[in-house]
Amino acid sequence: MESLSMEELLALLREICGEESIFADTELMESGLLDSYALINLLSELDLRGISIEPTRVGMENFSSADKILQMCRK
Repeated sequence: MESLSMEELLALLREICGEESIFADTELMESGLLDSYALINLLSELDLRGISIEPTRVGMENFSSADKILQMCRK
């Protein structure tokens, strides 16, 4: 599994969500920034980087913020 830095993840989220003001603690799911389409794009981009997320781990609690996504990717 490849390693992913917070800076790389934030850049990816900003590109996918089309929003420059995304930070480590930004609420992604509740704010609507990370909708179902953006989530699929994110999962695809992570997979291209060698980070595979099991379907059972895809949920609001793991994708609520960049912090949570990075923690999940490192497990």
